[in-house]
Amino acid sequence: DLLGLLTPYIWLIPLSISFFLTLFNLVFWPSAEIKTKGKGKVDVLIPARNEEKNIEKCLRQALQNSQRINKVIVCDDNSTDKTPYILKELQKEFKNLKVIQGKSLPRGWAGKVFACHQLLESSEAEKVLYIDCDVSLKKDAVSKLLYLLEDKYKCHALTGVPLQKMETWAEKLILPLLYTTYFSWLPIPLIWRSKDPKFMVAMGQIMLLKKKELLKAGGFESIKNSIVDDMDLFTNIKKSGGRVLFTDASRVSTCRMYDSTKSVWEGFSKNIFEGLGRKTTALFGVLALYYVSFILPFMGLLFSWLGLIEKDLYLLPSLIGVFMNLLPRIIMAIRFQQPFISCFLHPFGVLFLLSISINSWRWSKKKNIKWKGRNYNPAC
Repeated sequence: DLLGLLTPYIWLIPLSISFFLTLFNLVFWPSAEIKTKGKGKVDVLIPARNEEKNIEKCLRQALQNSQRINKVIVCDDNSTDKTPYILKELQKEFKNLKVIQGKSLPRGWAGKVFACHQLLESSEAEKVLYIDCDVSLKKDAVSKLLYLLEDKYKCHALTGVPLQKMETWAEKLILPLLYTTYFSWLPIPLIWRSKDPKFMVAMGQIMLLKKKELLKAGGFESIKNSIVDDMDLFTNIKKSGGRVLFTDASRVSTCRMYDSTKSVWEGFSKNIFEGLGRKTTALFGVLALYYVSFILPFMGLLFSWLGLIEKDLYLLPSLIGVFMNLLPRIIMAIRFQQPFISCFLHPFGVLFLLSISINSWRWSKKKNIKWKGRNYNPAC
């Protein structure tokens, strides 16, 4: 009888881990603060492929930080839209803006990785800051990131998460779950405190790197065919003895990662299965974990209320589970300016994410990964 009474609470075990780790990580996640300032100069490196919608805003925002910038270097990665024209016009306005024409993509290289490799070869400063074209840096953002890297944490590489802007329903459902994934299963301080490269989270939208440590880790050539290049790059830096910092950059930068349901579907389909090392067992283990932790409590509450399962037995653990899902989501919505409606649509967002994950597995198995007009073979 006692075992029967405890059974509905067993599935709360993984959710409890997620709940307390999320609260812990929200407290101890390093943040680029408004008041801090670092020293030194960097080269800002920007890979750009068909970015006519974003490139001008990205560059103007970055150049607000001119006091800490040696040069801004853009690699025009064989764009077929108005990106080259916009860059040419901006060069007339900004003397410290340099544009390089990307070479044809060699066999065995991923497109963005090769563009980043060419940018590194063109850089002059001892530290380089990579940003994506959809990232907007606030004034003094570079200085604050330098302070975190060198003064406060004394690390060799920094990866940061900008404030994520969301407009479509797909963005509002999926992008907040990035933070749930970051915080739920790993104590964030282990990323910079532990030498074990398995403790790693990275975001390629902002990467501040000491060039010496990057080259020591093999540079971009060591990950030339990587689709999840940010994770692989920072893992290599950690393997080579470098200290890596994963930070909250929401106070100093913004980003709109995707701008449609299609781009959300394709962007995450490109990354999820690859990010799990192309291991089917790992993927379906994660799917089961997410289902039990983030969907089952809501189903238990609904079925209890409808009388489809024993109310006296399942209602309380279901209510506890729903509370442990919603409280972290509400806290994150307040801190990271996420839409509150996404908190209460949490189980639907998770179901959408699980669907994308299965599609990611299907794409990878068929060796049919596509992004920005290029086909990627995960086996190469």
